[in-house]
Amino acid sequence: MIYFEIRILVLIGLTSGICPAYAAQPPDQPHQTPSPTPSTVAAVPVAPAPSPDVLKRAKLAGYRIKKLRDGATVFCKEESHVGTRFSTSSCIDENQLEEFLLRAQSQRDSMKNRVGSQSNTK
Repeated sequence: MIYFEIRILVLIGLTSGICPAYAAQPPDQPHQTPSPTPSTVAAVPVAPAPSPDVLKRAKLAGYRIKKLRDGATVFCKEESHVGTRFSTSSCIDENQLEEFLLRAQSQRDSMKNRVGSQSNTK
């Protein structure tokens, strides 16, 4: 118990000692963002919208569809892990969603095969 308290105090001390040191350092170079030119704006490809079938399967798997500013579509899911009350949000793109759905279907198929192939021989 004491070891845990010491670790917490050390971490608090380190973070409070490090933060002012970083804040006091002047930046090496001023950060300048270049203004977008018409050629760079037009060069950004717009991602095609996912098919209605993909959207339906994503909703059935528990994902929310989220559009990003650049036109891309991501699929987000809130999950609570065992042993904690905090939920985490994880987002994936369309390719990762397809892989996830294929892997889930493969696992379901293998479970069906296992259950169907077991026999009670005594």
